[in-house]
Amino acid sequence: NISMLLVSPPPWVAGRHPSSILMFPRQSLSPGAVPRPCMPLRAVAPQQQRLATPVSPARASIDRSPACASRSPAAAGWAAGVPISPRISPRSLVADRTLNPVVATPEVIRSPERRWRAPAPVAPAGRVGSEAPAVSAGPQLQEAALASRIAELLRPGRHALKAEVASCFKQVAGAGTEIDFEGLCTFRSLLANAIGVPEETLSNLQCKYVCFDFDGDGRLHFNEAYKLVKHHLWMHLKKHGFVAQIHITSKTLDQAGFTKVRELGKGNQGVVMLVKDAAGRERCAKRIEKGKMSVGGLSELRDEFETLRRLSCKLIAQVFQIFQDDQYYYTIGEAYHGGDLTMLKSSAAQQGVAMTEQWWRQIFRQCVEALEFLHDQALMHCDIKEPNIMLKTRDFSAPEVVLIDFGVVKAMAANDEGFVGGTPGYVPPETWEKYLWFPKGDIFSLGVCILQLLTDMVPTESKRGIFSASCNNIADVKHATLTRQPPFELMPADMPGLCAVVQRMLQKEMEIRPRAPQLLQDPWFLAGPQGKQVQAATKGCKAAHGHLLGTMGISRDFFESVAARAGA
Repeated sequence: NISMLLVSPPPWVAGRHPSSILMFPRQSLSPGAVPRPCMPLRAVAPQQQRLATPVSPARASIDRSPACASRSPAAAGWAAGVPISPRISPRSLVADRTLNPVVATPEVIRSPERRWRAPAPVAPAGRVGSEAPAVSAGPQLQEAALASRIAELLRPGRHALKAEVASCFKQVAGAGTEIDFEGLCTFRSLLANAIGVPEETLSNLQCKYVCFDFDGDGRLHFNEAYKLVKHHLWMHLKKHGFVAQIHITSKTLDQAGFTKVRELGKGNQGVVMLVKDAAGRERCAKRIEKGKMSVGGLSELRDEFETLRRLSCKLIAQVFQIFQDDQYYYTIGEAYHGGDLTMLKSSAAQQGVAMTEQWWRQIFRQCVEALEFLHDQALMHCDIKEPNIMLKTRDFSAPEVVLIDFGVVKAMAANDEGFVGGTPGYVPPETWEKYLWFPKGDIFSLGVCILQLLTDMVPTESKRGIFSASCNNIADVKHATLTRQPPFELMPADMPGLCAVVQRMLQKEMEIRPRAPQLLQDPWFLAGPQGKQVQAATKGCKAAHGHLLGTMGISRDFFESVAARAGA
């Protein structure tokens, strides 16, 4: 039984959504009965419905509280007058839940103090990892048993997990090697039963389907499906505290064998220094003052270090150590001497470098390849901007690019926690609207960088960027990002191919914006000197050996061999 209501929108969205149709599931309840949890639909514009995600029962119970029910965008911090910060912290872009109506039953309306309670987890059972102890008492013990099963599946090699993924995938795909969204839902049910985990462990597929479609063809290849499964299992362990945190040893900079050379920069929480180790090698040391760290700052520092340590790619910043003394935390990484993209044109001009189209091509191609590798590892940077793209050396005739600052990096398998990170002016339209990051958001942010570099609109203390110019607050930047057309007409007239690439990158509709692999197949990126095709800079890049996520996936031979055994 479904009733449909046509309602007037709240005043603050009247200009965007003239009306909304809400569907309320109706339940027959006996007097005093506790209502079963409902999965409400978000009120979204028609073009967003394919990516809209249901609110969890736990989230819905929170949203029913009077405090949440009365919140407006102004209360959430989006009103005019909020100053533009140089960077949005992970907890400052908070979704306005008043736009996500909660399905309410008569019982809930009469008794708002009632809250949905999650049922006790069911002890998993399956073929893989059956040596895990059977537990029947207590949610904590059952969760520990589930974690033990998942850890067994993720042991180095992961042959059992790969075999189950290949077998279940083949049942859905038949003779093919790809599945659509409906097929993914069927695959999840088959696999969850086969490996003995609840389906919920594999998260919300509607958003994840988009994220793990690495090549952007609208379907999931068997290797993409395997990575989706592997990363969600690992994220489940991490979320429930079954992944050991990095131990931060106690020692001073001198005790660690480093000598300070000079200070490179200073921020609100600490400084960046050039140091030398005992062997005389130059390193970059970040010193963060403990007393000035934000809430959750230590967790974010650990996450950033762990992320960089697991990646092995010359286009990604490398880190070596993390330690602490009484006052500071220290991270030691590779030293880069070429500055960032904010200084690129002036530095190249000082060396007399000709900034030709081919020169720009090798720079921007490295940037896209870095994102391709990062996304293939199921990670999104979420803060691509000129200061976070550095040059390794001061040889600007042959620039080598490296991505830095992974402080707000987001795993594609992570659950939506109601907040996102990023920098206003670079945050893509879909993130402003859905409060979620997608891999194509990094492409949009890089498109902003390219356009600003080529039109001399890189933000400075006295100048704003293409989406922050003439804006007084975050709400203005959001509106500009959603509605303002970038000044493509200001791009160099002798680079029409690059202009076309940037137009694709800055598409406001995420669905038609390219993924990194698609972008690298654009004729402009493929062209090299005298028409020769360029070589990928990511050759040899991989996840660090020994890490839980360190494999490259399922090979075609392995997939076919499992399928052949299943057919026999």
